Amino acid sequence: MKRIHGAAAAGHQRRLAMLALAVAALTACAGNRPLEFAKPLALQDALPGHALVYLVRAPHDDGIVELELDGQPVARLPAKGYTAVQLSRGQHRLTATATGSRSDGQTSHLLNAEPDERRFFYLVQPTEVKPQTGWVAVLPKLVLIQPAIGGTPVPAGARQWQEMSEADAQGMLSIAQWVMPARRAY
Repeated sequence: MKRIHGAAAAGHQRRLAMLALAVAALTACAGNRPLEFAKPLALQDALPGHALVYLVRAPHDDGIVELELDGQPVARLPAKGYTAVQLSRGQHRLTATATGSRSDGQTSHLLNAEPDERRFFYLVQPTEVKPQTGWVAVLPKLVLIQPAIGGTPVPAGARQWQEMSEADAQGMLSIAQWVMPARRAY
């Protein structure tokens, strides 16, 4: 067995001490703390004879979206913005016009409102992944190929309104910013 003397022994002990500290730090990060979730937001209730509809922007969608209900302005929603509107019974046309994003445009959706219901919709921008290009290097007697890894999401169609559950809405609302609607009821 080889013995370590003098400065080499001190260096070896320092390395062991640093390794022990690193292991202790990693072990402390993996503690038994319970997983914590944000507290649910207190949601509004529908006015008597009305339906309450939450309109939410998807977090990854950029630009500003102008909302209208039956031709009446509702709100300007930034990315991660949301609003809630009270709708009278019947069918309503919701129009969203996007500006200042990679995919400007307009989309409409018909909503059927029933009294005392609470519904949640989010505006989603369909995307597809544009692959990144790799590279090829040709050297004497050697060809190196680096394949592409990953890609960039790009808009792939018009935005669409999708209905979601209250549980999903709670998650999106917890990271979103409230925007006051232009009117209380439509």
